[in-house]
Amino acid sequence: DLGDKRQPLETRAHDMSTLEMYLRESRLEETLHKMANEVCKATPARPLDFMVDHMLKEGVASGTEPAIVSRLREVRATLAADAAEAEKVRARKEALEVENSKLHYRIQILLKTLDDMEANGGKVGSGGAVVAAAGGTKLGGATPLGHSSFSWAGGVGSGPVPAGHTAFSWQSGLSAQPAAATAAGAAAPAPL
Repeated sequence: DLGDKRQPLETRAHDMSTLEMYLRESRLEETLHKMANEVCKATPARPLDFMVDHMLKEGVASGTEPAIVSRLREVRATLAADAAEAEKVRARKEALEVENSKLHYRIQILLKTLDDMEANGGKVGSGGAVVAAAGGTKLGGATPLGHSSFSWAGGVGSGPVPAGHTAFSWQSGLSAQPAAATAAGAAAPAPL
């Protein structure tokens, strides 16, 4: 370099002395020789990656954690927190999908019941079996997924109305028995 040749000899000697002292104190020359020997022994396909790994191991072995290692720890912690949050969101999404499916089913039944009421002049049911709004098949055929035969039949002839239902919604559009007839021991509506 021409710039170095123009400097006075004393300045260059001082710079060389400072540099030699730095190399001795930092053991940089020793570390580089050791790394070069390790690369020659291993003859890796990707020597630069091997050298980076070697330098990171040397940094950890010397008792100091390289900045990249501490940054990787931070990134790992962030990723773990994000994965936990993503799992919570996924579980909540699944729960909402199940709830949405149930609500959609109930809406279809209510719409069918309203259609039946309109067709019968405002009276619940037509005395026949309730037809499922979704498929047009009579209830009591094949039991759909998510139902027991009891739940699909609408609990006809069973005890009290379950929580979350009104007598109307639990009957799902079946012919309503007059209260006096039911109290007098009349037979429950025919199963679906």
